[in-house]
Amino acid sequence: DVRFRYACIDDGPHHDGGHHARDIGLRNCCGEMVCWVNQDNSIAPTYLEELTRPIDEGFDVVFCRIRHEKHGVIPKHFTIPPICADIDVLGWALRTDLARRVGWRGRQYEADHQFICEVLFHSTPDNPRGPRWLFKPLILGEHR
Repeated sequence: DVRFRYACIDDGPHHDGGHHARDIGLRNCCGEMVCWVNQDNSIAPTYLEELTRPIDEGFDVVFCRIRHEKHGVIPKHFTIPPICADIDVLGWALRTDLARRVGWRGRQYEADHQFICEVLFHSTPDNPRGPRWLFKPLILGEHR
């Protein structure tokens, strides 16, 4: 599908769970939507379609479930804000402009959680209620 491009970024000596690579990817992506898949992830054949179709329809952020090696299926119960151990970068896609406005700030374990919480509560003058989000209770990926 020509709508999707991917970048393989070697995390090099950073050993920060992929946060450095995500930051590089976010700064250099050129599409309307962004999602991240790490080297220890696998995705369902419908992963991109399921996460990007709602964004095409007007949502800003779309969440799904994943199977996590340590935590089982997450999120178990989807909440806003999400529970830190119940969220993984593989489990969402969002509009690139929104991701860039928030930006990756941390490199620690909690950085995924911090990022998505800031995304969910990011409001602008033209959107004072914050982003429109959707949770799809489908298991679309696996974190090993």
